[in-house]
Amino acid sequence: AWDYQFVERLLERDRAVDVSCWLQSADVDSVREGTPVISELPRKPGEIQALALGWEDPWIQSLAEEELARLEETEGQLQRSERRLLDALEACRAPGLALRCISIQIQLSHRYTAHNRLAEAEELARAAWGEARALDEWDASARALLALGQVLRFRVDIPTARACLLEALEVF
Repeated sequence: AWDYQFVERLLERDRAVDVSCWLQSADVDSVREGTPVISELPRKPGEIQALALGWEDPWIQSLAEEELARLEETEGQLQRSERRLLDALEACRAPGLALRCISIQIQLSHRYTAHNRLAEAEELARAAWGEARALDEWDASARALLALGQVLRFRVDIPTARACLLEALEVF
């Protein structure tokens, strides 16, 4: 993608920055560049935590918490996974992390919908939608509307669910 190449070259010009990029859409056989070269993404909890701690960046740490929660959920540790996401939601209230909060709210809404915790799911989806609209973030707003539409569909509020889903689709 041209934007990937632009950002990569821009960062490479700054000698104070070590650049390692991972383009997920690239072929497996693609040449990986950087200092150091990233040969694979971290998959184990210890690798993810080490990566996040090395950055001292709240955005990266929030992403790491989401990934750790996803791993815990796949291992069947649902309560631990939920607690991690709720803690990450609290931590992301710092300035500059509003989009991380929206992402976590949407993720929790989907989980709660899947476990038939519809009141909590709706509350989180509506909060995410409101915050995304306040930031004028169309993509996040559409993702929140999709989550809200799903909750309303499970609540058998078909007209409102349809309206949410149609509005979300206009963005995509």
